[in-house]
Amino acid sequence: MRSKLQNLWENVQSSLWFIPTILVGLAILGSSLLISVDTGLAQRDSLLIPWLFSGTADAARTLLSVVASSLVTVISIAISLTIIALVQASAQFTPRVLRQFTASRPNQVVLGTYTATFVYALLVLRTIRSAEEEGAPFVPALSVTTAVGLALLCLGLLIFFIHHMSQSLQVAVILDEVRHE
Repeated sequence: MRSKLQNLWENVQSSLWFIPTILVGLAILGSSLLISVDTGLAQRDSLLIPWLFSGTADAARTLLSVVASSLVTVISIAISLTIIALVQASAQFTPRVLRQFTASRPNQVVLGTYTATFVYALLVLRTIRSAEEEGAPFVPALSVTTAVGLALLCLGLLIFFIHHMSQSLQVAVILDEVRHE
């Protein structure tokens, strides 16, 4: 029984959805926390740190919309091209290449960070209110600034992902992974 549970846990950890699910959960919690902090800062009318986002509600909406839409585009293109390369590699070498891709922790982290940033941007986007809308105007400066930081992190991870995939699709690496397995 213990062996079955251990095998199940290893299968879950090596699946492509495990790390992204955890990171999306953290994005949901992080957005709630930062929006609460932003609400507290707005109620106190405190002077915010100068490097925080200081634009209007429309500017914040545009920025978060661009972050969310660009991440969806990058995710779809990067994963599509990667799958094409993996199918080619698995046809030439071994079908284990696809399993190695899904079990790769860096691939899981990159996909999870992209997805979590997308979810974070959407959750922050829904809280922005302009002066024309019902209720008091609200632009979560800290949350929007965090979204910009996450977008920059995703840009760095895109470069890392391309490098990682180009390294992992080399013949010597594929054969070495198959030998270890």
